[in-house]
Amino acid sequence: MKKIKYLKNKFCLCCNEKLKKGIELPRFPVTEFYIHSSKKINTNYLVNQAYLYCDNCKHMTISKTLDPKFIYSNYTTISSQSRGASECLKNFYLFFKKNKISTLKSTIIDIGGNDSSFLKFFKVKNRINIDPNAHDSEKKVRIYRSFFDKINFAKFKSSNRNIFFSSHTLEHLDKPEDLIQNIATNMKNSDQLYLQFPSLERLIFKKRFDQLCHQHLNFFSIKSINILLNLNNLYINRYEYDDSHFGTLRLLATKKNKFIKIKSININLKIIKKSFSLFRLKCKIFNNNQLKNIKNGQGFGAGILTPVLAYFLPNLKKLKHIYDDNVTKFKTKFISMNPIIEDPKNINKNEEIVITSTSTNFAPRDIKKRLLKLGCKKIIIPPSAFF
Repeated sequence: MKKIKYLKNKFCLCCNEKLKKGIELPRFPVTEFYIHSSKKINTNYLVNQAYLYCDNCKHMTISKTLDPKFIYSNYTTISSQSRGASECLKNFYLFFKKNKISTLKSTIIDIGGNDSSFLKFFKVKNRINIDPNAHDSEKKVRIYRSFFDKINFAKFKSSNRNIFFSSHTLEHLDKPEDLIQNIATNMKNSDQLYLQFPSLERLIFKKRFDQLCHQHLNFFSIKSINILLNLNNLYINRYEYDDSHFGTLRLLATKKNKFIKIKSININLKIIKKSFSLFRLKCKIFNNNQLKNIKNGQGFGAGILTPVLAYFLPNLKKLKHIYDDNVTKFKTKFISMNPIIEDPKNINKNEEIVITSTSTNFAPRDIKKRLLKLGCKKIIIPPSAFF
């Protein structure tokens, strides 16, 4: 494979001020790529990366945006097959329901709707899924299989209310400001925009740096997303945080300004660097103590962020097997790691086993229950799962 193409980021997307380096990630692994177990790992998938910070907007941006066409060429995530994603979508819907508005004549537009799981919550005729990998097994949803910058939202204008939703999509976009502008330009006063995405505040104060990845290009704070929305004459009416999945910030924005109080949490470059240093220190201690004797051992959970966990806990790369329920992954391995992904029926119950999927609060708990039920004697849980 040739070197991965990328664009360098230097300026804040909210205020255009020059960004400062906050977190350095040398030889950071690209995730979601698998190869046959017989093939050699590919060091081209290790990229010198960093996250940059704007103190004016309290916003964090990745230093190198990898070519989106390449990075999503192997995108296999399906919302309905992930408990964490399913729970997050359910909580997103419950957040919407608190507004108690009728959707009878509304058009529901899901931006980044994947397999249309979220749209199934709505029992209305007009439902639209916009996603490069959009599909609907029931064939009851209008599908636009496209990148978002190719969509002109003017085509969805109508006399009825449009309700826009976007769940964990904004952080993946190289120009989220363009999407917000495109939607805002085509919103009526009665229309609503609901967003949820990883929160910079939760990332820093919960020390969940195992959730960084090349696909997460931007981490919005409540301040930076508010600035971006206001630039497009949109205003936050309501918001909340949810730590069950990626440390989520979710909000409702409309054309009408209700002048709600936005509580901005104190973040600065010093706090970010200190939080990251403490995370790395705890990982180092855990890696050198609890994981020192796991050579040729076993793990459970080949989640998409497992290579990131192994980046911070490098002894995980010494495992011989990682067990996972996804049959399509059997006899494969991550492109930057040697452990082979195997069928869980081959687990050695008498040997130590490490939980290697910690991207949501549900994952380590569910895996631990599963392993205890199987009769595993010693289960090792990484520190990122209990920060």
